[in-house]
Amino acid sequence: MFVQDATRFLLRHYSTLATWPLQIYSSAIVFSPQSSLARMDNVDKLPAWLKKVPQMEDSWTSLIQTLSGHSGPVMAVAFSPDGRQIASSSGDHTIKLWDATTGDLQKTLSGHSYLVTAVAFSPDGRQIASGSGDRTIKLWDATTGDLQKTLRGHSGPVEAVAFSPDGRQIASGSFDHTIKLWDATTGDLQKTLSGHSYWVEAVAFSPDGRQIASGSFDQTINLWDATTGDLQKTLSGHSNWVEAVVFSPDGRQIASGSLDHTIKLWDATTGDLQKTLSDSGSVTAVAFSPDGRQIASGSFDPTIKLWDATTGDLQKTLSGHSVSSLKFSTDGRHLATNLGLIKVKSTIDMQSPEFGLKGLWVKGQWIYYGEVPVFLLPSDFLPRCYDITGDQITIGFENGRVLSFDINRQSLNSVVKNSALS
Repeated sequence: MFVQDATRFLLRHYSTLATWPLQIYSSAIVFSPQSSLARMDNVDKLPAWLKKVPQMEDSWTSLIQTLSGHSGPVMAVAFSPDGRQIASSSGDHTIKLWDATTGDLQKTLSGHSYLVTAVAFSPDGRQIASGSGDRTIKLWDATTGDLQKTLRGHSGPVEAVAFSPDGRQIASGSFDHTIKLWDATTGDLQKTLSGHSYWVEAVAFSPDGRQIASGSFDQTINLWDATTGDLQKTLSGHSNWVEAVVFSPDGRQIASGSLDHTIKLWDATTGDLQKTLSDSGSVTAVAFSPDGRQIASGSFDPTIKLWDATTGDLQKTLSGHSVSSLKFSTDGRHLATNLGLIKVKSTIDMQSPEFGLKGLWVKGQWIYYGEVPVFLLPSDFLPRCYDITGDQITIGFENGRVLSFDINRQSLNSVVKNSALS
């Protein structure tokens, strides 16, 4: 029995052990079946910083023959506002809801007829909106999984969905070059906003919900009246796709992030370009401080940068943080990201314990801590997308699996520091 199990273990993990032998006590053990003797005899040797690992199949046979979770590539994952749930969308036409603590599957939301490209929780976490290649948006009850409404009207795949600050409206962006506004309760179509000449990639509501900004592959940002649907301004200046848009707290400025490695600041009333901030990577997220004096940006490079919104000067750079969302706390003392909280004063607080911790991110087959690869994913687990909240990282794979890891960054930080000193 032991020889058979050991043979299976070696065959399964040969490439990992031959190239990265130290991963035998992390990746190889984690990605072996629950009943594997090799796993059971060595599970106590897992690194202390791996607080929680995903459940695997019971036996080698089930591991080879079945894949729990999605049966198609995972297109998007999102944490609920309270961090207790995870929603994943897939090429198998479904959304799955998972318990973020245990990793247990709670619900499978079926109804779309094509791949599901976007998911978003409402501000109160009670609803989920999903956008699909079937050209519809569906609204779901996040607790029961019941389908509440199907919103039809787009003539192309839906790429982006967003709730208004009060949760009463939904904006959807599509390959049909339009943004549509919907009533989140009744599902009624309120307005269709036409003006882009290419796919709409990002949508955002102003703080008061009266304006909408949309970013497009046509390299522009359009400003719309959320009540009338009138196009107010077109902001031109980016030289590549616009990935992120956000309003300043007073609604007077807009910041946009682009694959052209810049953040641009615009006057929301006149549409005039005020500043161009040059980044070192494709910009995926932007946020204003509560007083509007600072801007935080997240990039694929991967860094978080803090800028002076008036002068455009770069104030601080935090390396090793690949973020998909950024938002300042109402008192301006913290920067809330999908990686956790970072303490902020007029600049990043160099003395705060959060500052010393790097972010988790995924590149290729590795989970990284800052710039250091720490956990190798098997070659048949190809990452498609991921989301992060604090110490928890959830990864969607091409094979349809959705796996969550809970990594103690405080413990891992000590290990990385000690390794650097030795």
